[in-house]
Order: sequence, then structure tokens, then C-alpha cells
Amino acid sequence: MKNFKLALIGLAAFATSCSESTSKNDTANNDTVSTMKMATDSNTITAAVNDTTAMAKPTNWAGTYKTSYPEGYDSYEIMLHNDSTYMYTAIYHGDKARTVKLKGTFTWIGAGAIKLNDAKSEPAEYLVKENELTQVNKDPQSEVVITLTKEK
Repeated sequence: MKNFKLALIGLAAFATSCSESTSKNDTANNDTVSTMKMATDSNTITAAVNDTTAMAKPTNWAGTYKTSYPEGYDSYEIMLHNDSTYMYTAIYHGDKARTVKLKGTFTWIGAGAIKLNDAKSEPAEYLVKENELTQVNKDPQSEVVITLTKEK
């Protein structure tokens, strides 16, 4: 009878550990699938997704970021403030020459990206790295990658 009880307890412990292991694996798989789905949904730039530095929130992210293109090319400037506000300026050249100025708040998307709220007609999502912002490409056919460098 004692052997039967010990065998029953051992069987119950074994069944419980198998069940916990399966649920832990399912959770890990779901997290991976969710992360992959989020990356696919936002059409992030392949190089940025593969770069592990984009996964952690930089500690010194507040400041002014600018493109460094030659005169005559479109230029962008984004100022990020510690109170989660931003100022965005884009100067477009050519046939559709115009200047766009926006200001508002931004929110963190995970630890490594931000979304400029109320930027409906302009690019709104950026990967945040140390001293750099990279625009998240919304058009998977486009090869244009806009990177803004933090001023020192």
C-alpha cells in the first residue's frame, strides 16, 4: 500500500511538472510570436530589427536630432524633451516644397521605439538608439531610410 501511495505521488508530481513545462514553453512561444507580429505589423527596417541595441531604451535620449544631408535635400529635425513632448520640423524641397512644423507628445512603443502623437501626415514612428533616431519605414517597397543624429 505504501508503494502504491509513493507511486501515485510520484506520478502526480511528474504530471504537474510536464504541465508547467508545456505552459511555460507556450508562454515563451506566444511572446516570440507577439514580438514578431509587432515587428511585422509596423514594417520595421530589417537592419534595425536585427540590431540588438534598438531593444533597450537609451538612457540619454532627450535632445535635438537632425539629418545631415547636403543643401537642397529634404531635412528633418526632431527635438525630444524629458517631459515626453516633441517638436518636429521637416523642410521639403523640389516640386512639393514646403515646411512642416509639429509639436505634441510622444509615447514609447516598447523600450526601443517612440511614436509621435498627432503626426498624421508625417512619419510618426522612430527606433531610438544612443544618439540616433531611425524612421520606421511604413512602405515595405521603399528603400529610403531616414536617420537623424543627435546634436552634441
